[in-house]
Amino acid sequence: MQQAEFSGGDVRGLAADHERHGVTMQFKVWSGDACGQGLLKTPQHRPDAGCKFANAERLSDVIVGAKVQAANAVFLTCARGQENDRDAGKITALANLAADFKAAVSGNHDVEQKEDGRLLARLGQNFVTRSTKAHVESGRLQVVADQVANVQIVFKNNNVLFQWVQSIRIMILTAYMGATENPLAIVSSSLGCYHRTVNRFKTFPAKMALGLALAASAALYATSPTAVVLPPVPSTVDSITPGELRMHLQFLASPELGGRYTLSPSFAIAARYLASHLEAYGFKGAGEHGDFLQTFQVVSSKPDTAKSVLEISFDGKPKSYRFGDFYIPAEAGNGDAQGKIVFVATGISSPSQHQDDYAGLDVKGKIVLIVPGAPSGIDMSRLDRNEYGQGAARAHGAVGILQLPPQRLLEMMKGKGFQERAASRENIRLARNGDGNLPQVALGPAVAEDLLGACGLDVKTVYQAANHKQKLQAKSVDLTTKMTVATQQTKSTTQNVAGILEGTDPVLKNEYVVFSAHYDHLKTSPGGEIYPGADDDGSGTTSVLAIAHAMSLERPKRSVLVMFHAGEELGLLGSEYNTEYAPVVPLKQMVADLNIDMIGRSKQPGDNAMEDDHLTDANTVYLVGSNRISQELHQLSEETNSQFQKMKLDYYYNDPNNPERIYFRSDHWNYAKHGIPIIFYFDGTSVDYHRPTDTIEKIDFTKMTKVARLVFETGWRIANLDHRLANSHQ
Repeated sequence: MQQAEFSGGDVRGLAADHERHGVTMQFKVWSGDACGQGLLKTPQHRPDAGCKFANAERLSDVIVGAKVQAANAVFLTCARGQENDRDAGKITALANLAADFKAAVSGNHDVEQKEDGRLLARLGQNFVTRSTKAHVESGRLQVVADQVANVQIVFKNNNVLFQWVQSIRIMILTAYMGATENPLAIVSSSLGCYHRTVNRFKTFPAKMALGLALAASAALYATSPTAVVLPPVPSTVDSITPGELRMHLQFLASPELGGRYTLSPSFAIAARYLASHLEAYGFKGAGEHGDFLQTFQVVSSKPDTAKSVLEISFDGKPKSYRFGDFYIPAEAGNGDAQGKIVFVATGISSPSQHQDDYAGLDVKGKIVLIVPGAPSGIDMSRLDRNEYGQGAARAHGAVGILQLPPQRLLEMMKGKGFQERAASRENIRLARNGDGNLPQVALGPAVAEDLLGACGLDVKTVYQAANHKQKLQAKSVDLTTKMTVATQQTKSTTQNVAGILEGTDPVLKNEYVVFSAHYDHLKTSPGGEIYPGADDDGSGTTSVLAIAHAMSLERPKRSVLVMFHAGEELGLLGSEYNTEYAPVVPLKQMVADLNIDMIGRSKQPGDNAMEDDHLTDANTVYLVGSNRISQELHQLSEETNSQFQKMKLDYYYNDPNNPERIYFRSDHWNYAKHGIPIIFYFDGTSVDYHRPTDTIEKIDFTKMTKVARLVFETGWRIANLDHRLANSHQ
């Protein structure tokens, strides 16, 4: 490893490890003008005129993927006030680049140490002052630029990211080699939007030159003299094979297991299969008395449609509604309630987050009307159980709840057959969750319009506020209601499967890296149709089992906790039990949770099915939550993928504004809301999602192997770091 040094600032420790980093480069741009956000792609692809960015692709056709030892700087240069100056910025890279050089750069530099030792270099008002040239010794590196305003450059993984916060009109990146007379324009920008030209005749010299010049872009480290090096990954990762994954999945997705419904007799067989393998791998049971099964009770309830009624008085005139006009959610308690209605907006009462929808309202002995969503600035993951929903309503003395359901569910209620399905469906909840729950109903479309209209609102306005995180005004209204919620309830026992592989370090073994998946799926239909759940979540379950096997072949420093959760399809019940009521290890000792739920499907060429629109291809997987709690975890994940599996990591569902809200829909959420860093691995839904056609024949075991190995590699590094992951929730 060689190092290079900057002068003119406090930057030290520029390094590139030829065994770990190529030179593939990615630009991410946030613009203060109309251009928005996007990623550069290969120069051959010319976008339409106007403020548009091309789709995200790496510069693979421009930047050579060579592995080199040389470490050199990259300067992104801009000019303002010129209409189309194609020489405004220039990077000249000659064949004899050296590892050590000096850059005469004026301006205000500020260097910040990141969690994992990487460098975030914030360059102040001027990187290169207006009409000033910065250059290195002849034959090394040259930068020619005009003014650059408020540029942020982040070097990480195999990517160079930069940011500007003002509309910059011109950006040119030009590379040429040796005595080449005419520079080759690699990337050029005018009027704030990107266009690209490449002289195809001279593309190869450009690749070589720019490849050498940018070799260090993946490894800029902070001011400490020793760069942080991630722990090496052992060859035991190769024990995760398509053959092993297929073997496990053939059993778990077999017709004999009947779809692994949480309350079916065959579910215990799946649990025993998983437990016996963990034991064979050398894991110890994490349940009571050293058992691998963590048992817990659930309550199954079916609505008594004849006895459940709702009556609302509008201007003193009562209007009655029957089941089908409203529905009974799983968290509802049995009983009668009546009283005045108080609109409490989202029903959040959190002193720590300075949000109290109950402030100034007297709800004692009354019925609260709650709508979905949370105002801007509210972190739902940090709310205690008594700060929202049933908990907050009980804490303030309410006796019943009227709930506007999420928009997607309200639309489903309009569908044919929904009422019949709802009447026959079992609602399952943890037995402990039902203690003292208030009677509660979910409003159907017609009742929602009637009730919100009487409150001076409408359904559309409320959902718009939820989607835009706008705050609604809570208030008392001149309405009364009475309700009867009646359900038929039975208690049952089910189980998570939990195993611990003790770490090798005498101190770090008291911390745990969690690998999780849910091994339950859906109930066999009355007509005998089985829902095998090969992808959902047989793929995650078998992958975690294979990861557990690989971990046992060479144990890491920290301990490994494997959690196979029950009841995910019923409402994340198993993970809720393990985090809210009886954790098998203390939550504060969990370093991270890597959760896998559906990684076995690939979108095939020519697949135009609407249901497969967001199904990933054979080299892509969605990652959700990697940067929500620990930026260091996100960076470690990115670098590990770049070094090993080199998959495309898609963060589409990680957007907090994504309407699917995937972050809240699998077991990782119950860990994340306790401040435990998580990554959720997901292939996207397909036409076979929650259908009898989710079978093993459609599984891409090659892709599944790559993702499982990536999860192992990421988890291994977390388990062997000499420090705990930095955590923004602490």
